[in-house]
Amino acid sequence: MPWRSTLPVEKKKLSNGTRYRYRKLVKGVHIRSPFVFPTSMAAATAEAEAVQQFMITGKTPSISSDTPETAETIHQLLNRRVQWLRDHRSQRHARDNNDLFRQVFKFAPEWEDLPVQDLTAEAVSKWADKWAEDLTKRGKSRLCVNKALTNLQAAFNCPWESRRAERTYPYNPFALIERYSIEKKAKRVPTIRQAKKV
Repeated sequence: MPWRSTLPVEKKKLSNGTRYRYRKLVKGVHIRSPFVFPTSMAAATAEAEAVQQFMITGKTPSISSDTPETAETIHQLLNRRVQWLRDHRSQRHARDNNDLFRQVFKFAPEWEDLPVQDLTAEAVSKWADKWAEDLTKRGKSRLCVNKALTNLQAAFNCPWESRRAERTYPYNPFALIERYSIEKKAKRVPTIRQAKKV
């Protein structure tokens, strides 16, 4: 099925659902999506950013040779993130992220083979609620869900070498999810008598 224009983006029905991309002519230059998006809103937002970038720098969006192909799965992306943390941060940071990512797949095993750009904010919200509910039932804090959301958001913000670099995946579903409120326990302050005993 050919791509059908639905201004300001084009859409196409694929085996895994409807996907969107943008294509715009600006000053005689065609600005095209470097990959497809799960929603028309995400494609339209990326298009606006691409046009703005082109007007400022004269460059069109592209995936450089040192970035992954567009069919990269979430599992592959997170593996790359862990390896990058080992190489550029610390072994402990990489290990903590790796352990957290393993827990992520425990509640969303279908994400492992899912292309990165196919993950939606709705799916992320359902996954987070499922994990948070499990923790609540067991009387545990939902802090690890918040940590996972933060680390996954960072993973989707590749390339990680520069915050100003053009993002490989402009649509980041984790940035759209609110973090869970965490009940803070009051700190116990010892009395003067207890302090003197110590």
